[in-house]
Amino acid sequence: MKQEQFKTVPDSSEITAAELVTQLVRLKLESWLNYLKDNEIDNLIDTTEVWEEQSSSQIQELEQRLYSQTNSPRNVLIDVFGLSDAEIAMLDTCVAIAADSSLEDLVVQLQGRPYRPQVTENLLKRLFKLSPKPIWQAASPLSRWKMIEPIEDPSGFCMTFKADPVIVNWYFGFAALDEAIIEACSLKNISEDCFIDSVSQDSQRITKLLSLGHSIRVTIQGNAGTGRKDFSASLCNQLGKRALYISSESLAETSFSESYIRIQRYCILTNRIPVWLTNNHQWPKNIDACPLQIVVCEPQQLPADHNKYHDYVIAQPQLNLAQKQQIWQISQATPLPGELHACNYDEIKFAASVAHLGVSDLKQVLSNQRELLALKELGQVVQPTISWNDLVLSDSITHQLQLFTKEIQLRETLLSNSEAKRLYKRDTNSSALFAGPPGVGKTMAAQCVAFDLGLPLVIIDVGKTINKYIGETAKNLSKIFEQAEKHRCLLFFDEADAFFSQRTDLNDSHDRYANADTNHLLQLVENYAGPLILATNQKARIDAAFFRRIRNIVTFTHPDRTQRLQLWVKLSNLLFSNQEIEALSETLERYATKFELSPAQIKSSVLNAKYLSLIDESPLCEQFIMQGIARELQKDGRSIPQSLKNNLEEPNHVN
Repeated sequence: MKQEQFKTVPDSSEITAAELVTQLVRLKLESWLNYLKDNEIDNLIDTTEVWEEQSSSQIQELEQRLYSQTNSPRNVLIDVFGLSDAEIAMLDTCVAIAADSSLEDLVVQLQGRPYRPQVTENLLKRLFKLSPKPIWQAASPLSRWKMIEPIEDPSGFCMTFKADPVIVNWYFGFAALDEAIIEACSLKNISEDCFIDSVSQDSQRITKLLSLGHSIRVTIQGNAGTGRKDFSASLCNQLGKRALYISSESLAETSFSESYIRIQRYCILTNRIPVWLTNNHQWPKNIDACPLQIVVCEPQQLPADHNKYHDYVIAQPQLNLAQKQQIWQISQATPLPGELHACNYDEIKFAASVAHLGVSDLKQVLSNQRELLALKELGQVVQPTISWNDLVLSDSITHQLQLFTKEIQLRETLLSNSEAKRLYKRDTNSSALFAGPPGVGKTMAAQCVAFDLGLPLVIIDVGKTINKYIGETAKNLSKIFEQAEKHRCLLFFDEADAFFSQRTDLNDSHDRYANADTNHLLQLVENYAGPLILATNQKARIDAAFFRRIRNIVTFTHPDRTQRLQLWVKLSNLLFSNQEIEALSETLERYATKFELSPAQIKSSVLNAKYLSLIDESPLCEQFIMQGIARELQKDGRSIPQSLKNNLEEPNHVN
């Protein structure tokens, strides 16, 4: 899911809380520095002088502006989580430094420690004239709700602090989930409320229970296809809120407690109700959370007991014919077709959504939809739109890919000869290994192959397939290959070394079963009739036995200078005008030579530059490209050349 769906765009005419606290903190820091210089004192921490703020009238004005915005994201956060004055000072200062990194230089000067650009409690107490008692405590909302992260000082002398990036975004007026959580979450808004009558009584009872001070966990029990998600969305609407849907199977067990906190924090701030579509994890019992949560599950299932929640169970029955007719007639003026009488809620909704397109054979459309849903159980289904013209690869690699595609297309012709089929059936399996470093185009190449074959691409989810329970992984793998062959698709195992890694010595029973899973997978690959691609960044970890069963091995490499320039120009052409690109043709050539970026990094750099251009309302310029490259180098842990650093410190270019 794209993060933009979670954004709440602030009114551009109003200055944001982030900008106000940045101005406030800057004034305080500069005022202190001026005082120290005037009195020839080395740093704020070591002095015992009583400091009187210079620019106090400006500071008071900014503080008044901050608190006068009663409904600003900052003040909502302060009110909801009950922050003290000292906690507000810590949060504001950390947000200001995150919003404007130039403040770090002022902090370094005031603290007299070149390695300490983040704030300490001593600095905050002096800067805001706070009491000497500790600010940071384990029970503080800043700690419990992960708003501030403590950082161990390199000297070991004290702790410094930084703001959570999501909280920084909140100060700017954007509500966003963390990157680590966002893939597990989705929003749902229903334009036509089919369950408004059904949920009315339940919403009244839940409201009464909440008014008595109870925390409620609503469990919606029902079979798949009965409209459980729309029912929960309708219930949220009736309660005056909106839903945030969470698939907990996408959240790692080891970090679930922190993910749970961040989900609850997001819902509290944005007035949403968490709706758990799967409930694979035990909810933490020592964490404050939303007073109302919803769990969607199968009939007769109940989530594990929780000491903070009273359970309220709603059984979602199968629809009767009158209800099905009502759902159909929300968007269609005609009676419900007879072939849909046996369909469930989801199928009728889908059929209604395509009926206006003049589809004559709804039964066939539904059959295709069921097949697509079956594929989604295996992994991520991608309907490929990438063609050979979109790839920039060496002629050798492109030739190997096209040859592999032709072999898949001609396999049935080859095996139409009974003698050839008898001797070569296993040898002609349509498999390939794509090996190479991250970001060089392996997944895009797989999409090209699928596009050429006219097949959906199914990317297998490692987390859903590899099971910690003995014997379950083999069952999952068998199901994947069986369903993929039945529904005809291109199977794509990303990070294939997780599945196809070398067998290990037998040290315990788990090693024995892991090796059994590998042997089982070898047989599945060998007997599979459909097209299969394995992709890996670590070819050396693949078990050698797989190489004998794979007909094609394509090694992807980083693009050379010519290919990098092709990528810069091709990708820029998609987002910028010819005039903008021509004006910077020499710049693109220079950067194609200077920076050995992967195709994925070049693509992201161009996208970064486009966003900067839109934000600045200016045409593409060299600075935007440099900033885009710098972000990619930082993500990759590579050092940024001084030329880029200097440019990043300058204000945005304006024509």
